Amino acid sequence: MRVYPVIQGLSLIYLLFSFSLPAAAVFFEPPGDDAPKEATGGASRNHTCLQQLPIPLLPANHLGLTQAKRPTILVNLPPEHNTQQAFFSLQDEQNNHHYQTLVSLPPEAGIFKLKLPNTAPALEVGKNYKWSLVILCNGFLEPDSPDITGWVRRINPTLESTVTSLERISQLAAAGIWYDTVSSLADLRQAAPTNPIVSTHWQELLVSVGLEQLAHQPLLEGEARGLSEK
Repeated sequence: MRVYPVIQGLSLIYLLFSFSLPAAAVFFEPPGDDAPKEATGGASRNHTCLQQLPIPLLPANHLGLTQAKRPTILVNLPPEHNTQQAFFSLQDEQNNHHYQTLVSLPPEAGIFKLKLPNTAPALEVGKNYKWSLVILCNGFLEPDSPDITGWVRRINPTLESTVTSLERISQLAAAGIWYDTVSSLADLRQAAPTNPIVSTHWQELLVSVGLEQLAHQPLLEGEARGLSEK
């Protein structure tokens, strides 16, 4: 006897019911770890193809923790950006290349979710990596190409769960695990765009790291693909 529709129905009911329950606030607590000495983060400069600079979604020290082998990185793309591609790279603190690829950018303004594919090498636990997203304004890498950067460090899992829920996201935020917190909550926001509880927690999270101006930006999907190198 097939029970899949019943299971799926119960799962949907549980998801909707969980959104109706009060959840702990989602405030990010920095873990207190020092960022790499060379950490600068942010974006480099304006260019003719950009009216405004992109903004990486990161804490103030530009370093975020993750439990994921291949985390999702979020960058806010400005309005009226006249570009279709970017070059993404990951390097360790010794400037050794870990991964690099070309990325197709959506034409819309909003928060771009860059999901690293399974073909990307897994991050090593306890190691710092600098990621860079270079906007290819004219389809080529140029000396004045805008450069958005940040840092990521993978840690051993401390919160074991396969359920993406507001309670788990609140726990991730309290534990200072930035990349998993923001990507999981972004996924929930996309799944329930009109849910006021999810929207409130999304705004709480961004306010807690000084990015409240991005709270109402749409979420855009993206995936690294093409050129890759270990």
